[in-house]
Amino acid sequence: MLVDEWMVPRVLHRDAAAVAVNHKLLDDVENHWSAGFTRVNAATIPQLAPAKGQSPNDLIEAVPLKTVLDDFLLKVEVKDPGDAEEHGAMLVALGSLLAKDPSLKVDVYLMNNLKAGYRSRVGTGSLAASHPWAPINQYFSASANSVNDKSFFTPDRLSLQLRRFNLGHHLNRADLADIRNVAWYALRVPKRFGKDLLVEARG
Repeated sequence: MLVDEWMVPRVLHRDAAAVAVNHKLLDDVENHWSAGFTRVNAATIPQLAPAKGQSPNDLIEAVPLKTVLDDFLLKVEVKDPGDAEEHGAMLVALGSLLAKDPSLKVDVYLMNNLKAGYRSRVGTGSLAASHPWAPINQYFSASANSVNDKSFFTPDRLSLQLRRFNLGHHLNRADLADIRNVAWYALRVPKRFGKDLLVEARG
């Protein structure tokens, strides 16, 4: 597939040890990048501002792509085979971009300021939704508001969303979550890079 859309793993909860490692990794990058780069509330961006008050999301602006790779994307543990294959292909694609332009920056959105939201798991042909390895139903919230989760990106820059989820197999029942505090990410590559990159999709 051409890299001009959101790339989102679906089973970052596959391994309990990896969940623990990624939880600490997310704390580390939040602290490191917040100290080293400019962190603002997303409400300072007009198109992302809520009708009133602060946004629940913060933005760390213009983190070098090399830093994002070294500090997070090369360290995050992705244990599901399908996710791992796509993650590896993404790393190759980003390495190619970095080789062409070492000055590339990434805007990092801290969704809900890393407080855990809730997502349900969905059954597949081989796994029931109640199985701990079942994938999440959806990454982006289904809000009908004009500004929803999928709105948080910078059109002309690589964008990385970081967040945490509690997971369960009951729709809209956060109180029944059975896996907690799973670090998650989503990467968006602007269309202007799409012509240069191809990430091999799974057959």
